[in-house]
Amino acid sequence: MADGVENQAKQALTNMGHILKEAGGSYEHVVKTTILLNDINDFANVNNVFIYSGWWIIRTRCQDNHSP
Repeated sequence: MADGVENQAKQALTNMGHILKEAGGSYEHVVKTTILLNDINDFANVNNVFIYSGWWIIRTRCQDNHSP
């Protein structure tokens, strides 16, 4: 797993892109994403990754205190 929340968000977007491409889709076909964060204070950093990637999409975020 990549170090840092920004690098993890970039990797997640890359992985989603590969999955979408394999299924014959693209980011343009995505309407909404859900982001689970261990620390809600990381949202601004993750949100910046989405913005700078040019991916303007509805993002739902919530803090997950139960994940390892």
